[in-house]
Amino acid sequence: MNKPKPFSLYQGYIICLIIIFLWIFTVGGLYAQDMESPRKISDLGLPFLNGEVKTYYSNNFPERAAYLQEFIEEASYYLRKPEILGVKLDLGLAVLDREDWERWTRMPYGMAHIQLGESPVAIMPATKDNILVNGALENKNQVSEEIIERLEYIGFSYEDATLVMFMDLLGVHEIGHIYSEAYETWPTEKWLSEFIATYLAYAFFRESRPKLAQLWDTMMDSMVKMNEHSFTTLADFEELYVRVGGSNYGWYQAKFSQRVREVYEKSGILFMHTLKKSLAENSEAEEGDPFRLKELDSFSGGFQEWATGPKGNLK
Repeated sequence: MNKPKPFSLYQGYIICLIIIFLWIFTVGGLYAQDMESPRKISDLGLPFLNGEVKTYYSNNFPERAAYLQEFIEEASYYLRKPEILGVKLDLGLAVLDREDWERWTRMPYGMAHIQLGESPVAIMPATKDNILVNGALENKNQVSEEIIERLEYIGFSYEDATLVMFMDLLGVHEIGHIYSEAYETWPTEKWLSEFIATYLAYAFFRESRPKLAQLWDTMMDSMVKMNEHSFTTLADFEELYVRVGGSNYGWYQAKFSQRVREVYEKSGILFMHTLKKSLAENSEAEEGDPFRLKELDSFSGGFQEWATGPKGNLK
């Protein structure tokens, strides 16, 4: 009898995503309501740190708030450079413990998200006792040696890697969404929107925090190798989005990230400038190119080939 395969480092994370996405669609639209909430984070009456990114925080967590403020300010500073995006945002940050999180939103504790508005605010967890970290740490004894070795090679223990990935890095992807919109490259295609947000986060990691870029790559490479995906096309992703399921959604994001890596190594941030010009000139995708693959190939080749690769037919 065949033995079941052990969980990889990221399968615990994927299981958590499944729970989260099932929860989101059960409550029906709650996530969007939180994103557009007319309330202000200042209504919670929390202490705050002044700075380029004004940072509110729950009592007893000033050090965590200061750390994340510095991290997000570093990412924001990179993205607003004239040679990068050249836009400046009045960006805020809230670092909340479970009690204040539940005062603010009914989103699962630990799921980083954004409050949109004139001054968008990134909401991030103050403690490691949250749905994503707990799910990953529970599978510590089942992590493969290959993943442990890759983590150790870049200087991370399993525990440290888990905390950095699920408490810090995912938040930079959300910041990428906000800067993408400010840069006027907010596409209607869901896959491209996710691709751009990851591209901006990855560019920051590569230029400013190369070890974090390696950690990101390790996670994404592992997620692609997982077998739990029934949907593999861009058409499925556009129609279903997170409803493809947590594991399948992670597979898509990992596939996008691998292509991000390829394009970034070839084109760097120039890709974003060329993309902005292309989106401005072509506000809607052509009927014969619904996912803009031919359009993207015109200035950064390889998209059509990537989307029809072996065992990864994203077209």
